[in-house]
Amino acid sequence: MIPRFFLLAAGVGSRLRPLTDKCPKALVEIGGAPLLDRWFHRIEAVANGSAEIRINAHHLPEQIVARTNVYRTRSSSSWSVCREDSLLGTAGALFKHLDWLDSSNGSSGSIVIYADNFSSIDLGRFWSAHMDGDADMTISLFRTCKPESCGIVELTSANVIVDFEEKPAKPKSSLANAGILAFRPGVLRSILDADDHDLARDVLPRCVGRAVGWRIDGFHYDIGTKRDLNLVRDKVSTGEITL
Repeated sequence: MIPRFFLLAAGVGSRLRPLTDKCPKALVEIGGAPLLDRWFHRIEAVANGSAEIRINAHHLPEQIVARTNVYRTRSSSSWSVCREDSLLGTAGALFKHLDWLDSSNGSSGSIVIYADNFSSIDLGRFWSAHMDGDADMTISLFRTCKPESCGIVELTSANVIVDFEEKPAKPKSSLANAGILAFRPGVLRSILDADDHDLARDVLPRCVGRAVGWRIDGFHYDIGTKRDLNLVRDKVSTGEITL
């Protein structure tokens, strides 16, 4: 079965200013296309027009609405934009949509995606690995050269996550949360609280022992700063990254 997808795209992208003064972070372009377009294509590769997708928006939401209107002309998948008058945070956004995300009525679970990531992840393989396993959740992982700025995990030989620390001063590894997470029905309800704000900082540390890690083949970048963005754009323009 196809999961439900929730794309987190409400952030203001303050570290990318002035670019994000006029453009939501999820619509920043790399290789001639917005980041969000990449996620549209990756979801469609799995869903083939049958997915239910929600995306939250706060900063310049009308641009997110306009872009998802384009997706509706290209696919029969259902795209809904959920505007946040005030920022709820990544965990707060999921809590607000908990009944939809965590429904066991005809749903096989959900995938949560940080939409400002630029990744080669194969969502079909990721979801299949999650469904074939028996863990409550599966967290995609990548190797980072900046572990002090990421959510760092430690794994057992069976890929069970036994430690999670957000932006540690003394990282224990370079294996990081890639911001693409799969959940079985009922799991989000068991780990989210109404006062949670940040998914990585407030929620994921509680999931130690319940989650497994899945390593991404290929490339994965968090487009968090102008330096990150320029680095990836250079890699694309020189052919180091092939889209």
